[in-house]
Parts: sequence; structure tokens; C-alpha cells
Amino acid sequence: MDIYGAAWKNLERKIASSRRRSLTRADLIAWQLEALEKAVDEIGPLTRGVTQIPDSERQSQGRRPDADFRDS
Repeated sequence: MDIYGAAWKNLERKIASSRRRSLTRADLIAWQLEALEKAVDEIGPLTRGVTQIPDSERQSQGRRPDADFRDS
């Protein structure tokens, strides 16, 4: 499951556990942010390093490890 899927599930659980009949837009936005933060905390460590290129591969591509697109 990706982070956004987990955030959606967190938001669904929060809404289901709430006894409120309606939410203000501000509350919904705050709950969405809390759900996303919780998902990042839960799933983020599992995906750490997945999208990062190891230094050895970065150097073999002929670019400095600290280079960004503006250095091209």
C-alpha cells in the first residue's frame, strides 16, 4: 500500500470513530493532514532508500553526488 492509500484508510478510521454528524472544512483539512502524517510515520521507514540512488551508482553516472538539475 502506498502512503496515500494508508492516509485514506487512516482518515476513514478517524471519521468512523468520530461521533460527529458533520465536519467543518477546516476540521476535515486538519484530519487529512493528520492522516497523511500518520501514514508517513507508518510507511515512510519501510520505503526509505527505495527511491534513493546509492552514491556508488550516482558517481558511475558521471555526476557529482551533490549535483542537481541546474548543474546540467
